[in-house]
Amino acid sequence: MKNVLIIALALISAALGSCSANNPGTIKNYYAEAEILTPEFKNKELNKHIEYFESLYNELGMAVSSADKASVPDLSKSFSNWILKTIDFKQNLSAQDQKKLEDYLQKANEAWNKQKKLL
Repeated sequence: MKNVLIIALALISAALGSCSANNPGTIKNYYAEAEILTPEFKNKELNKHIEYFESLYNELGMAVSSADKASVPDLSKSFSNWILKTIDFKQNLSAQDQKKLEDYLQKANEAWNKQKKLL
């Protein structure tokens, strides 16, 4: 009986493992794959705003992977609004943090355009 339980548990464990590995509901993290390093600032509101780019970028990645060209205009508008708001934060930062933010915006913009061109 003990051996039957061990075998049953092993089979269930293997089945669950294969289901989760091939789960179509698993969301791919395109942002992590792009290796964009998210900077940290003293301003918590700015940090929260910068974190929002990850979700935007992942939405673009999902649109590209599913060839959903219809969603690109809305995503591009959201990205433009995100950039404008980020630039608003810049004026209240130290010169060093302004440079750090500029570098991040440049990398984010390059990654966005590269991903968008795949569509």
